[in-house]
Amino acid sequence: MGTVNGKPLNGTPLASGGFNSNFSPKIWKVSGSSIVTPEQEAALKMRQYYSLPERQEANEFVAVFMSLSRLAEGKKSVDSMNDDAMFAQHFPKFAKGMGLDLSKPFTINGKSFTYSQGTLQMTDTED
Repeated sequence: MGTVNGKPLNGTPLASGGFNSNFSPKIWKVSGSSIVTPEQEAALKMRQYYSLPERQEANEFVAVFMSLSRLAEGKKSVDSMNDDAMFAQHFPKFAKGMGLDLSKPFTINGKSFTYSQGTLQMTDTED
């Protein structure tokens, strides 16, 4: 999904609708237990590797990715994306990190889009 401060951003969408990234790994506590598992310790060490500004930027990119995913699934409209200040602010940098050339149309899940002068538009659907 690109990089944050030169560090790769990787992650997995969760079935629950969330997203688990290497910048914000899930840290959990087993109810009624004070034992720290090796997985919990590794997640905490991974989280401590990134600064707060890096985690914030990664979370902004994840939010852009999740918005695009919902758009491609038909759960969001292009108009709602264009009305989203966070999306407008972070999409160009996210796209650059993903290697998208925003001067050209791009496709997500068979749906084609253009982005010009801060506006996202759906162009057509591939068959």
